Amino acid sequence: MRGRTPKPAILARLAGDRRAIKKNAIELPFAIPVAPDWLSAEAKAEWDELTPMLARMRVMTEADKIALAQLADTIARWKYVGEKLKHTYVLPVKDSSGEVVTFRRSPLVSIHMEYGLIIQKILIQFGLTPSARARLVNDEKTEIDTVFSRRAAEENA
Repeated sequence: MRGRTPKPAILARLAGDRRAIKKNAIELPFAIPVAPDWLSAEAKAEWDELTPMLARMRVMTEADKIALAQLADTIARWKYVGEKLKHTYVLPVKDSSGEVVTFRRSPLVSIHMEYGLIIQKILIQFGLTPSARARLVNDEKTEIDTVFSRRAAEENA
């Protein structure tokens, strides 16, 4: 496959990219899927943190269940490895007499970095990184709820 990965229709529409929207593209209705039973407790906590953001962005469908589960599971694993890494970035290498001759990087560092890259790729797919969001345009007008706007509304009422 050549070129860039095609952008999902909802993200293309939000970005205002009319050319990226295929005429016969399959569009599923917005829905937040239920977390799969096989997710660990930690991954379900990540799921519960991610779904409100995706609901506000209105980019989820029932078909995104596995991708979201993969994201939640990978984030949970990344955090777990990060906890294990707290005090073991380097490991001593000893010679035959038991003296430390050098140090090497812990294998957990590579695993943590790998999980981070996987997470980054999936976050981009959902539009959850600053650069991915910068390409999105929201046509809906949102009401700004600040102290000043509430006072102004009360005064004009």
